[in-house]
Amino acid sequence: MAHNTYESAVPGSIIDGLLKSVTPLKPEERALALEDSKELEAAYASVARKGSTEAPDADSEVNHHYIGFVKSHKNSHLYHLDGDRKRPIDLGLLEPHEDALNEKAFAVVRNMITSIGGDNIGFSLMALVSD
Repeated sequence: MAHNTYESAVPGSIIDGLLKSVTPLKPEERALALEDSKELEAAYASVARKGSTEAPDADSEVNHHYIGFVKSHKNSHLYHLDGDRKRPIDLGLLEPHEDALNEKAFAVVRNMITSIGGDNIGFSLMALVSD
């Protein structure tokens, strides 16, 4: 069933305006438009100030954080993104025809789980995929 992406947004809201303006754009242009949105930045900042969580600074040692594995569309490498590190780690494992949900990438995840201890259940896995 086809529908407009912005049908469920509140008319006149920041999200409604953003969705209407970026929907006709190419993916790279959409990303830049969202990145450059002063309205979205202001909305995020106003909500972030209301939070009660004390976030550690970037150099603090943390036990819980998000990591991700993504395949570069430029060089077909698998990158490990870790919020506890200053830059991505190039794992360089994938062929151009392989995706990030293949056995090579799963081996990296399995090794990571093993290295933190098989009995540790302090982690979750999620995959973002297209249908």
